[in-house]
Amino acid sequence: FGPAPKFPMPQNLIFLMRYAALSGDKAARAVVEDTLKAMYKGGIFDHFGGGFARYSTDREWLAPHFEKTLCDNALLTFAYTEAWQSGHMALYRYVAEATLDYCMRELAAPGGGYFCAQDADSGGEEGAYYLFTPDEVKKILGEDAGRHFCECYDITAEGNFRGKSIPNLLLNTRWNLLPEGYDDFREELRMYRSARMELNTDKKILTAANGLMLMALSRAARAFSDARYLAAARELAAFMEASLFRDGALMACLCGGVLKLPAQLDDLVFYALGLTELYAADYDPAHILAAQRLAREVTAHFSDGNGAYYRTADTAEKLITRPLEIIDGALPSGSSGAAVLFDVLSRLTGDVSMRQARDGLLSRICGYTEKVPEASAFALCALLSAVYPAKEILCAAPDEAVPELLKAVTARYSPELTVLLKSPARAGALALGIARREGRFFKAGSDDSDAHFVLELFVDIGAEDDIGLAVGSLHNQAGGLVDVHDVHILAAGHVDQHSARAVDLGFKQRAGDGFLGGVDHAVFAAAGTDAHVGHAAGFHHRAHIGKVQVDHRRHSDQIGNALNTLAQHVIRLAEGFQHRGALADHLQQAIIGDHYQRIHALLQLVDAKLCVLHALLALKEEGLGHNGD
Repeated sequence: FGPAPKFPMPQNLIFLMRYAALSGDKAARAVVEDTLKAMYKGGIFDHFGGGFARYSTDREWLAPHFEKTLCDNALLTFAYTEAWQSGHMALYRYVAEATLDYCMRELAAPGGGYFCAQDADSGGEEGAYYLFTPDEVKKILGEDAGRHFCECYDITAEGNFRGKSIPNLLLNTRWNLLPEGYDDFREELRMYRSARMELNTDKKILTAANGLMLMALSRAARAFSDARYLAAARELAAFMEASLFRDGALMACLCGGVLKLPAQLDDLVFYALGLTELYAADYDPAHILAAQRLAREVTAHFSDGNGAYYRTADTAEKLITRPLEIIDGALPSGSSGAAVLFDVLSRLTGDVSMRQARDGLLSRICGYTEKVPEASAFALCALLSAVYPAKEILCAAPDEAVPELLKAVTARYSPELTVLLKSPARAGALALGIARREGRFFKAGSDDSDAHFVLELFVDIGAEDDIGLAVGSLHNQAGGLVDVHDVHILAAGHVDQHSARAVDLGFKQRAGDGFLGGVDHAVFAAAGTDAHVGHAAGFHHRAHIGKVQVDHRRHSDQIGNALNTLAQHVIRLAEGFQHRGALADHLQQAIIGDHYQRIHALLQLVDAKLCVLHALLALKEEGLGHNGD
């Protein structure tokens, strides 16, 4: 990304990762991989304490400006976490966790929230806190261990920065295979340097930076299934709600217990984005409602009336000029963040005003990015959602626990995926935030020859006939279009009669005429004991359950219940069934013909991650195949 000085620019990496995942562009992903690895190996990454410095003064990422900021480290954590989700390379998880742990250890404020930065200078000398000599290392680790450690981390007598050494792995050809025990050595040296001199901390609590930290903690909690990060994210959200508002108005800074300055665009936007990420981690609909309130504040008080947004609100102190915030800097601009926020909320809630706000803002931003794409790279993440097909999951759960299957699905990298979780306690709050919506089609492509149609399945969670009406409406909405992709409903645990009615109303009416021919994923329903569910799976037509075809036979309820038992154990929204056609044929034969070997052969076609052995036992217990049924 250019010559020195080099800023990490994590928003560029986030966009390129999402673009690569959606487009299949391997070159874009390679750029991200190279940059993430180079930053880790360089001196910009603190190998002993975790976290990243503000920027590198050279092209190689070796010598940083040693200041560490919360906003940089939060967004870099987010980028490394997304990289781990999409490839599960252990290095990326290590860097993300080391960076979060640094923030939680050294930037956490005693009363809640996170301080904004640590200084570059110590004892009047820039970087002194982070520099080492071989003698210091050997004194702590011993002669032999110290010598090998210095060779590993380029700590030399001549040094690489003002006569001393910035620990780094740039010259180490085995940088990804460090010797056993080096974790303990790094911790010993971290403790040593913290004792030899003090590092000053800037103790302002900035709303925008804490919003980014909320994003990072929430994404890490979801990706790594780490309860510690989820607890920290919830604590931070509670602190922000309790401590960063004055008379109902969000403020930009808390310093020494005193709230200062009205919130600006980036404060509201990054706080709201943090809440949407927290919703994706714990599915508490209160986070959606809070994010909606902040987004509406943005559209009401920051808009210029032509799609763009000012940095300050119309209620703020009047300035000589009121700046518009379009271009990203070292971090995303407030407008780039707003584009992503509007996109996320439009997909979560179906709020047409949010979609319109996103499109209006993108029309302004794209005037810049057409000539200089990196000018607003974070906003381009929202553009990806407008261009590429979206996927949605509505998970209906019988209780408040997040289903394990849903956790497995959402831990994977799916930038196009939106998830809503309905449970008895969540339903009422979701109804407040989710607009009534029905199936709609959006055409994508430069001309009719390469156009495809993307189905967005929207439901009113609080309606009595919620899923049923939404899916049933496809009968009227589809017209003559049959190339429809990615309809997702994931129902875990007990499926209520309305979920069953969805299958009956929607798919029963359309399966016979080819409407479902292009659907990659139709309905995923886990077992319930409700008779309606059995009927839904075995109704008197051909049904589609995850692209599995079931022909009606004399005992439709028995077949339906058996299929639901199978679904309860093996249903996954995996990275895709690679053999969907064969999957359908084999299961159909197995159900009709009492052939357990065929079921076994079928399951061999499915990714081993589906944990199929328990399903085989469950099918036998249900008596599938008895008397030829």
